[in-house]
Amino acid sequence: MTWIFIISVIFIIISILWKKRWLLYHAWQIPGPFSVPLVGSAYLLSATKDSFFEVVYRNLDSYRPVIKTWVGSELYIATTRPADVDKILTNCLNKSPFYENFNDAMKHSLLTSKVSIWKEHRKMINPSFNLKILNSFHDTFVSYSTEMVKYLSDLEGVEQTNLLPVIWEKTLNAALATLTTVNPQVIKERRRFIAVTVKFEEILIQRFHTFWLLVDFFWKLSNLHKEHKEVFFTRKETI
Repeated sequence: MTWIFIISVIFIIISILWKKRWLLYHAWQIPGPFSVPLVGSAYLLSATKDSFFEVVYRNLDSYRPVIKTWVGSELYIATTRPADVDKILTNCLNKSPFYENFNDAMKHSLLTSKVSIWKEHRKMINPSFNLKILNSFHDTFVSYSTEMVKYLSDLEGVEQTNLLPVIWEKTLNAALATLTTVNPQVIKERRRFIAVTVKFEEILIQRFHTFWLLVDFFWKLSNLHKEHKEVFFTRKETI
């Protein structure tokens, strides 16, 4: 029985590799970090205390302009060439399986939706981005952009700081001022919403930092998933 099991496992592995032979062949031509079986390059996220983005940026700098990364059995290719980005955004509208990791967080948003849903939503909101409409908010955009620049100027000499809460605050202020024509300072839940949103993003980043949590089965059993659900409902109530 043991030999039958071993032979079956070997046969399954060979079948999977044969089906992916052309993908593996072309992936071999692209530079990228070392990959190990089953895990791929995801071990890089757990093997360092650096943040998710620091690991990503360091690898992009090391292998630019095009880099491949295996996460489990999924192949991801990133490019730093503007011409490549333009071609991809113009011709490749379908989302990769990677975006399924955000489904719990964003449901059917523009970021995670399938093409059929995304196109309909885009058609509905397109009139709001008419150039004349955007120009009418020019002064508001300039005002909040100036606030952000002043904040960054005051950070001169600071070695490291977390810009995420500030970016969220300035973006939310501009959105409230343009969409509702209400002074953001009078909205009491504003800071709570920002804090919850930042926590929400930190949980998602922590998930990607722990490669086994990318598997839905382990993710839904984890304490981090329970915390994620609590933060999600808090954020929803705040909105």
